Amino acid sequence: MSNKLDEIIYRLYQLPRRARVAFAARCARRVQPLVDASDMSVKRKQDVAKAIEFAEYVSSVKDGTVRSAIIAGTSVVRGRLQSAVSAAESAHNAAADYMDGYSRTRGRESYVVAVETAYVAVADDAKHMAADRMVADADLLFNAAERQRWRHETPVPPTFFGPMWPDGAPEGWPEDSTSKFSGDQPTFSVFIDPGDAPSELITEFLVALECYYRSLGGSGLEIVKEERREFIVEGA
Repeated sequence: MSNKLDEIIYRLYQLPRRARVAFAARCARRVQPLVDASDMSVKRKQDVAKAIEFAEYVSSVKDGTVRSAIIAGTSVVRGRLQSAVSAAESAHNAAADYMDGYSRTRGRESYVVAVETAYVAVADDAKHMAADRMVADADLLFNAAERQRWRHETPVPPTFFGPMWPDGAPEGWPEDSTSKFSGDQPTFSVFIDPGDAPSELITEFLVALECYYRSLGGSGLEIVKEERREFIVEGA
């Protein structure tokens, strides 16, 4: 295990519990393109996506009922691909642990397993770059939690982290099928009367809406701002 990975895990133990779930989901999302680009069944890929989305939902929304995604199927996968799937499973378990208040695993916590397996899933020639980005994400979380005095229940939406690969993905990395956007996609309108609601509450609503849409089999939503209007557009 690399020194950087040890550093990341050490930082994780210092974070509030919900922030750990957010980081586990982030790591699983980072290696999801490996699953999407594989020859696994569509159903299996959807199960992996739902597991990650469940973790993102739990880390994002303050209250409300959440529905656990279940990774099912009998397909056998090995090597890096298995590690990418395990990262999604572990992120899901970390979220479920947070909701239930106890750990489903003995020994290492689920969020630690998510980080370790995501790191293993990355090819050797890209591990240094991936580790650098994971350290940056962990530092971002740690600094914000310390500066803003986060509590264990403080929500952390996926958008908190910013771009997955701000300097570009590793050479040969599969394209992220969840992030493409085309103006030709159908749109629908959501009208909200915010009243005195804070911007954080509106953000939580939009995050929850996307997670719910994905749980129904959708490919994701993007919020497109134009003048004073906001359009919610189906992702490619």
